[in-house]
Amino acid sequence: MQASYESIRVDEKGNHAGSVYAVTCSCNEVSIEMNDTNWMRHALTLAARAESEGEVPVGAVLVRDGEVIGEGWNRPIGTHDPSAHAEMLALRDAAKRVGNYRLPDSTMYVTLEPCPMCVGAMIHARVARVVFA
Repeated sequence: MQASYESIRVDEKGNHAGSVYAVTCSCNEVSIEMNDTNWMRHALTLAARAESEGEVPVGAVLVRDGEVIGEGWNRPIGTHDPSAHAEMLALRDAAKRVGNYRLPDSTMYVTLEPCPMCVGAMIHARVARVVFA
């Protein structure tokens, strides 16, 4: 099996702006670049929601098997909770929906590089892949 890696840049409006992360597997000619771009657009929509609430505009969506299992946007100001980062809220949402804190084979799409707290939580949740822009 061969794989090629590249990065995809997405601008603030969710448009493809170049080459955050894509994998192409030649074993079955599947490219997930378009899925990455679409999911990042969804995360950008969530970031806009955070901004509209007066928060730092960060959005996150957790996907498994092509379906959203959790989503979140920054809410530390409104919730008076320093841990209410977009990634943390997406993980909490997913764990509640799935009924398990472990979220293997999932991908987190987030509009900003995750902080150490969020990375630690993703490791504990067994998130398989992180894509950020």
